[in-house]
Amino acid sequence: MAPPVLLDLVQQGETLTLNAHETLFSEGDPVQHLYCVAEGTMVLSRYSVSGERQIMAFLFPGDFLGITFEKTFSLGAETLTKCILLRVDHAALDEKAVDDPSVWRAMSEVTWRFLRGSMELTFTIGRKSAVGRIASFLLYLSFRQGGFTAPTADISLPMGRQDIGDFLGLTIETVSRCFTKLKETGCIALPTTDRVELVDVEALRTAADVVD
Repeated sequence: MAPPVLLDLVQQGETLTLNAHETLFSEGDPVQHLYCVAEGTMVLSRYSVSGERQIMAFLFPGDFLGITFEKTFSLGAETLTKCILLRVDHAALDEKAVDDPSVWRAMSEVTWRFLRGSMELTFTIGRKSAVGRIASFLLYLSFRQGGFTAPTADISLPMGRQDIGDFLGLTIETVSRCFTKLKETGCIALPTTDRVELVDVEALRTAADVVD
């Protein structure tokens, strides 16, 4: 759920529409705006010296990007689907935050959410098998697409298998094998390449090594 105070600010700004696979900003670009995803799916990523991509986060409607106190972006942002973004000038945001402590609190909340997600990614990649990573990712998408309240059993996959691999540290071949294994064990169904149905959530949680 987007902090209302930040949502109000960006709704007073500009609307920006981007097609699929367009770059919003690159690593090293100057920070000029705070953005909120209104529609569509985006990714934040970094590239190694050798050109390998690590996706740091998937962004969905209600997510913010561009909250930083640095002068330049440390990550790049690009669209996976057609996106509608709301944006406000960063200088105006900083000025507003000086007079309104609730803006600072909202910015801290959004920053903490991203940090928590990064820590979860580190745990998922470092401690789980390939199947466990995919199972965890599907449970995460179920939670996100269910609005953080009631996880949905019908998941949309706006990202490709390569994107999932770049997020979880797996090859595209391994991602495909893991989807097939979860299907064969009855955890999920794959009606199309861009949809997943959770058939046995408890079995999927076991595969993901989720502990209540």
